[in-house]
Formats: sequence, structure tokens, C-alpha cells
Amino acid sequence: MSGWKVTYKELLSISVQQAFYENGICKKFVTEPQPDFLIVPTNECRQLMKRLDLVFKPIANQGGGIILAQTTTNTASENVLRFTAQSEDKLSFWMVLQNPELLNFNSLPATRDPNKIWYFSNAISDAGAPRNDLHLSIDGAGVDGANDLMIVSGQFYKYHHNTTLTPNDAFVKHLASGALIGAERISNQSGESVIFFDLSSIPSGKCRLIISGADIEFFYYIGVSAPISVFGVIELLLTPSLEPNYRTLEAENVLSTFRPFYTIQFNNRKTLWRYTIELQKNNPIYMAMQAMSAAERAVFINHFKIICENDAAITFTQSLFNDTVFEFRSDNVIPLKEKYISSSTNEGLRLVLKKNEGILGEAVVRDYLPLPSNGLVNASGNPAISDVFLTL
Repeated sequence: MSGWKVTYKELLSISVQQAFYENGICKKFVTEPQPDFLIVPTNECRQLMKRLDLVFKPIANQGGGIILAQTTTNTASENVLRFTAQSEDKLSFWMVLQNPELLNFNSLPATRDPNKIWYFSNAISDAGAPRNDLHLSIDGAGVDGANDLMIVSGQFYKYHHNTTLTPNDAFVKHLASGALIGAERISNQSGESVIFFDLSSIPSGKCRLIISGADIEFFYYIGVSAPISVFGVIELLLTPSLEPNYRTLEAENVLSTFRPFYTIQFNNRKTLWRYTIELQKNNPIYMAMQAMSAAERAVFINHFKIICENDAAITFTQSLFNDTVFEFRSDNVIPLKEKYISSSTNEGLRLVLKKNEGILGEAVVRDYLPLPSNGLVNASGNPAISDVFLTL
């Protein structure tokens, strides 16, 4: 008997956070949280966790989970993995989307590119990131399509190059293991080439295409067992060569005193709010307008407004009108939220449609206008637009 005490210790934690939600994680709940993502260990991750005796426990109200490791203590009384991790070992997790509406209310590209996947890793250079909030997106401000989307490939990867090549000119390098895969076939024609690779001999992971010694393209090899609905992947490298604050393990498989808490922050989409109000011909306002002179009508239209009664920062301008339709747009973009709270009164946002606003005869036409729905977001333009349609 060695006399070493064997215990399970926290190795790391993961949290997917969303500014849209009131609690920062998921929809408001009474009994059980329903996260928008399932965090699922890949097959390679399951095998590694079995070899190292690690346990992954999902934590729904954290939007992620925790990994526990069987440890011992060394002569310096430090916690050490009981089973040795290699420098190329990595923990990888699929992000499986459970709530399609997330694509509307988060600040993400308007259309989903089937040839790309969201990729998050702890191979980050940000010495200022605190151990309890280590962003896995490239930018500490949050997830960004320009930074965090990566080309994805299945077993067969091909690349079109603008010069002719020989078989020894092109390789794919699996970054975690360093394995090199040569081209299976190269088709040269008209001074250009198409290179074909079979990646089945390597595990899933981030790869680099190298042509004539130069780095050409990074991509993620998804392997042969990824879920059909995979949204993204999280890769946590165990090598101690990472930036000190981002390391999961120190040299000799020692656990640091403060365990890393890795976060993925999705920012809420900012949209212009557009209210389209249609007056039916039996509506008193419509009938009153028909009896007005041109001058009276102009005054009435100019003072027919949407007012935010408890937040002066939110204002609207009438952008269109005719006999039956009025359109109002917010003067600034507003971050979409699960619940809208006034920045000045800390109460629920109150929008009011008024006639004769600011002049004799001022009156409320409709109080507490409905706030934008996540299902009516047009994200194709810049800025995106949230639509609300009302019939009076």
C-alpha cells in the first residue's frame, strides 16, 4: 500500500451564459432549469475521462457542468491527478442546441453556415482574464461570428488551391497530437488543384492545412460520431504550456489552487423596435381624422406618438403614416431581453400610445403596448428590426 489518500476534486467548470436572460443563463423557471444547450462529451472525451478517471456532471442552472478528477497528494501536499494526462490530451464537448429561438435573440449571424461550427477553446492569450471568468471566445466581450466560427469537415476534407501541387506539397496537421496526414489524392487541372484528404485515422479536433510549408486554413475535424444537430464544440486542452491563468493542469499533473471556471458569453442582439399600427375604419380615431381639415390632420398626426412612460432613454419617431397605418421606430437600438426593466425606475417597461401628446386633449389610446417577441426579429439588415403589429 502506498498510503496515498485518493479523493475526487474539482478539475474545472464550464458555464454558457446569455445576457438575454434575467438570470444570465436560461429561461426563468420555478422548479427545473431548461438550458438552451446540452453539453455532451464527445466519444474521445468519454474515453479520456475513463482513462483518467474523470467524472462530468451537468449543472443545468449554470448552463454547463463540472469535471471532477480522482486525485492523490504529492510530497508537497499538492493535489495531483491519480492517472497521468499526456500533453496532447484534451476534453471536448459538443454543444447541442435545444432552443432555436436563441438564434434570434443572441447577437449571432442572421443565417447559419452549414460549413462552419462555433469553436471555443482554452488556448487563449489573455493574461488579464480572472480564473473565475475565463472566456473561451476569442474576444473577452463575448461570442462573435467573425472570431469564433470555424470551417468544419467530416472524414473527407478537400481544398481548392490556385496552383498545381505534388503529393508531398500538402499536409493536414492535427494540432493537439501533432499528427500529419498526407494528401490522399491531388487533381491538377488548368494550373489549379483540388486536394483530397482522408482524416479517419485521427481523432476529432482543430486542424491546420499546410501547403508548401505555409499555413493555409484552420478547420475543425468533426469526426464520425458528431450529433446531427451540433451547434458548436468546446475543447479544453490539458497541457501545462497554456497561458498560466488558462491552465487546467500545472506541470507534473498538479491541480492549481484555484480551479478554472471557463465561460462562454452570448450577448443579446440589439434591434430597432418597429411598431406598425393599423386603424380599422370603424375605429373612432380613423373616423375623427376623416372629419379633420388638412391643417387639423397634420397637427393630429404630429402629436400621435408612442411614449415610454418610465424610461426617457427609449424614444420613438413616427416613420410612416397614411389613412389607416402608422409606423413608429425606436430612435436607438435596444438589447433584446427576457424581461424589460426601466433603467430609471427598476419597474417593467411601460410603452403608451397617445393622441394629442403634449397639447390640449392629450389622452391614452392604448396603455402597456406589447413588447417585441423573439419570433419576429428580422436580423438580415443592419441594424436588425423587431416588429410589433397592432390593430385598433
